[in-house]
Amino acid sequence: MDENMDPFEGMADPFENKGVAAMDDSFKDDVKDMDAFFEDCVNLGKSWHKSLPPRVKQGLKGSCGAIAFLAVISTIIYSKTSKMYQLSPKYLYDRVGSRGTSFLHYSIALAIWGVLPEVYYPYNLKWPSWRQLAGETSKNPPAPNIKDAPKLYLGDYYLAETMEDIYKSLQFSPGAVAMRSFEKFNTWKAKDAKTKIYNEDDISEKEKEEMTQGECRNDGSWHAVLVVAYCCDKESGKDYFIIRNDGWPDWGYNGFSKVSPKVITVVWFPRGITSMPTGKKLFPWLREFKFQLQGKLNEYKLEQEKGINMLPSDKEGISFCKSWLDWVDKWLPLFEPIIKAAPNSGPLLSEDYQNKMALRLVLK
Repeated sequence: MDENMDPFEGMADPFENKGVAAMDDSFKDDVKDMDAFFEDCVNLGKSWHKSLPPRVKQGLKGSCGAIAFLAVISTIIYSKTSKMYQLSPKYLYDRVGSRGTSFLHYSIALAIWGVLPEVYYPYNLKWPSWRQLAGETSKNPPAPNIKDAPKLYLGDYYLAETMEDIYKSLQFSPGAVAMRSFEKFNTWKAKDAKTKIYNEDDISEKEKEEMTQGECRNDGSWHAVLVVAYCCDKESGKDYFIIRNDGWPDWGYNGFSKVSPKVITVVWFPRGITSMPTGKKLFPWLREFKFQLQGKLNEYKLEQEKGINMLPSDKEGISFCKSWLDWVDKWLPLFEPIIKAAPNSGPLLSEDYQNKMALRLVLK
């Protein structure tokens, strides 16, 4: 795809004439007095703060990834149709389980099962804690009223790693990113967010040692947020991103904060939204993914047999590969009939993800 071409150009209202009411403009109230906070973003790219859906009170569920991913999609729809629809993070969460910020899990779920409007499947703070549900999906069948609910599916997506790629992608939509939720980040309030840029100096040396690039390792230390703007401070000349944290109601300045590019890693951007499932070819890819994981574990085993000292990163890699193998073994039998029954039409998940990102992030 041409990097300068808007992947959503000409997008129509996906819920028009389908009995789904758009929200009124009251969702903009949280940002109506915040233009000054975003003024440095005007010349370097679009800020999405006035096009974001309302924040969701996450509660104690590991649903931050579902919330962030769907906020991105809602924003894209609004930017093209001027219609704001709140999508259901609970529906997506119940398809995947407590997977935190995993790009792979949510992208697969959005390609196969899609997502539906919030009104059909409301978010409920009375769920059990994510700690009780970790790694589990709902065993209850969907409520009867969602059988004929209109759905959207992920057609394609892109993972931006460099500042240039992230900046260019922000022309077309906000993005979702996994950030390490270190102590100072967790307690970042309005008094900090209004005047400071959260940066690497706010991370302790011990925390820096624990930092890894890429996806959530499902250990509770990652948190998914939205990247909504790329800016430059007029006085200092420093570049920074503005993020929105939907998970914690009293975090930042109305949920927003300026952050250094150095604390942003890989950012997820959709590159296609469709009304048809798009996961037809995922099953053979998952089998190949399992083969690669097993091969990597065999390499670690050979190193151990040769008496090679294992580094902490190697031990972490073993644990991570085993965790992914457990996930693949669990989901392959469930994916097979769903994917085989999926229609052939519609775009597929890109080879860019399969070849460039999945194995590099997991098997580096």
